[in-house]
Amino acid sequence: MMQQQFSGAWFWSELKKQKKYYKYAALASLLANIFAFVVSMFSMVVYDRILPNSATESLISLLAGVVLILVLDYVVRQIRSQLLDVAGKKIDVIISEKLFKEIILKAKITAGSNSGASASIVREFDVLKEFLASATITTFVDIPFSLLFLFMIYLFSSQLVIVPVVSIFLLLIIGVISHQMMKSSSKTIQGLTHSKQSIMFECLGAKETINCLGKDDFFISKWNVASDKQSDQSTKSKDISNTATNWVNFITQFNQVALISSGVLVASLTGSLVAATLMAGRAIAPFSQVVNLLTRFSQALESYRSISRVLNSGDTANSKGSVDANSLNSEILFQEVTIQYDGAKKSTVESVTLEIRTGDRVAILGKTGSGKTTLLRSLLGLVPLKSGSIKIDGIDIRDIDRSSFLDRFGVLLQETHLFKDTVAKNITFNDELIDGSEINDACHKSGFSEVLQKMPEGLSTEIGENGGKLSGGQRRLLALARMLYEKKSHYIMDEPTNGLDPSTENLVIERLLPSLEGKTVIFVTHRPAPLRLATMIAVIDQGRLVDYGPRDEILRKLQQNSG
Repeated sequence: MMQQQFSGAWFWSELKKQKKYYKYAALASLLANIFAFVVSMFSMVVYDRILPNSATESLISLLAGVVLILVLDYVVRQIRSQLLDVAGKKIDVIISEKLFKEIILKAKITAGSNSGASASIVREFDVLKEFLASATITTFVDIPFSLLFLFMIYLFSSQLVIVPVVSIFLLLIIGVISHQMMKSSSKTIQGLTHSKQSIMFECLGAKETINCLGKDDFFISKWNVASDKQSDQSTKSKDISNTATNWVNFITQFNQVALISSGVLVASLTGSLVAATLMAGRAIAPFSQVVNLLTRFSQALESYRSISRVLNSGDTANSKGSVDANSLNSEILFQEVTIQYDGAKKSTVESVTLEIRTGDRVAILGKTGSGKTTLLRSLLGLVPLKSGSIKIDGIDIRDIDRSSFLDRFGVLLQETHLFKDTVAKNITFNDELIDGSEINDACHKSGFSEVLQKMPEGLSTEIGENGGKLSGGQRRLLALARMLYEKKSHYIMDEPTNGLDPSTENLVIERLLPSLEGKTVIFVTHRPAPLRLATMIAVIDQGRLVDYGPRDEILRKLQQNSG
């Protein structure tokens, strides 16, 4: 499992697809280093040949050639930057889409999971992108040329080359030390960032509750504590990075001073000393970058691991199966299903076996916390099973193509989530021209048509963030219309009439009855009125199925037991 968890296929496969861009970028870096070598040699020739002999005509010819080289160097570097930008953009678009799908559709629910931590994964990808864009490719291409520059200095003077070699050695030591110091710091910062994001998302989702309770100070205190911890750790991390950068600057400048000072003693020609100084600067430049890269590598590695945990997680709602659900009759079997959330001491659902035939309309009853909603969510793939299986026509739902599965099932979850858009788009999720009669039909069946009649702009009415311009009951009716719009063969509903007054509830049930005729329906309810929709009733108590049968028979048993 760990091997799968940290598999890098999501990243390296996309990187390989862009290898042609990186190949040409590496070639451009190769040319840039050759041009730099030519400029160094130009300096040597000018000091050792042109200046002593006052060879002005030769200088003009040489200068013309070097200017041409500089122009080519500029063009090559521009091309290299554009190649890396194009490759980076392509990788960004593809992986960002994968991340968005996982964050929105990811189904594995664990104790303590939250939107803040999930959303911060996007930030982790930004950190990784920034690291890859920070001259990583070109730095490693430049390193072999460092050896060439060192060799040329050696030809000028075997003693003079000691200075840049020692400088490079010191830079590598600094890089390794700073990398080790940043390891734990990066992991701590990541955890604190997730925690801070979680507090923000939690408060955004419950801002009305917080304001009504008058407990702003409690959450402000939590935010300040998280901010202080993150700030302290970030300061420590910056201190490590700044110290490493300052040491790099010191060694780079000392390298130049030491080389010039040594050159006075060992170099026979001024031009050779100037060329050696320029080449030494080029030789140690990639290793200066390596120090910076190693300092940031720990943070990038933690980001890479976080993204891998998301993209390589096996239990996701958008996992692909090979079986087309449209080819099945869709008889549903919960077989010895046990569900236990991560970190929980006991199972929420325990060894439930429940067979639902095509056309059955099953109401699931039970006390609060008995596991009814969890059972429904497991059918949708939103909750992983501890043991047992859920099968449709004998096929495990994990082997069924997710897209075709959703083509068959209309879903109404317990919490009503609407989106900041028009009534029409909240029902259809379609930007194209839509059939208003189909929408109106769904609104009539759900009871939302009465609400729609009072809206001057009708289906074009903007309902605000999460349907904030509607009441709780109106949001529920609109969610019902959304479920009924596409005319599915199966429906899963959690508290379908939640938030409705008795009169509206009865109206909705009367209209739903003909719409659900012949459909396979599974729904949870605590209210008696929706039981008119059921043909079968399943009773769950403390996570176990205690009774299952025809509606009227189960209702008689429940009345006898209560009497």
